[in-house]
Amino acid sequence: VTRTCETAFAWGDEDATCFLDLDFDADGRSDFSRWGWTNGPLGPGSYAFDIYQAAGRCDLSKGDLVGTLGMTYDGATAQVTYETLPGFVMDETHLYVGSAPLASNNGEYTVAPGQYGQLHDLGDATSDSFTVTGLSGDIYVVAHAVTCAE
Repeated sequence: VTRTCETAFAWGDEDATCFLDLDFDADGRSDFSRWGWTNGPLGPGSYAFDIYQAAGRCDLSKGDLVGTLGMTYDGATAQVTYETLPGFVMDETHLYVGSAPLASNNGEYTVAPGQYGQLHDLGDATSDSFTVTGLSGDIYVVAHAVTCAE
């Protein structure tokens, strides 16, 4: 049996910005060539995001809804939970939560999931959770998963 696994990101609707739309150096060109979303800025509260896989170029019509991401943020700590829809499992999760729009590597923004700072290697998981402490003010969330059809 060949499993089909895809990259997936949480999408926060009006709070979501596609990586391809980010131009931090203001040169009129995208700073990144991969798709995905940063969600924010978000103040304290409870949030629910859809998780889409294979939504190349951030085109939801190309992707599949594979799960939800729930988050509660009290102004200092974020509790983040990934849940897959029936028929999907997760092999990995990568999470960035912080006051900047993206994770940094050597002072440069990065969209590479392995550099988000929080990661779990999973085996066919249907849920996964993270607790991120030491936060303050408005935050951004970039939530990535490797999702597979069961």
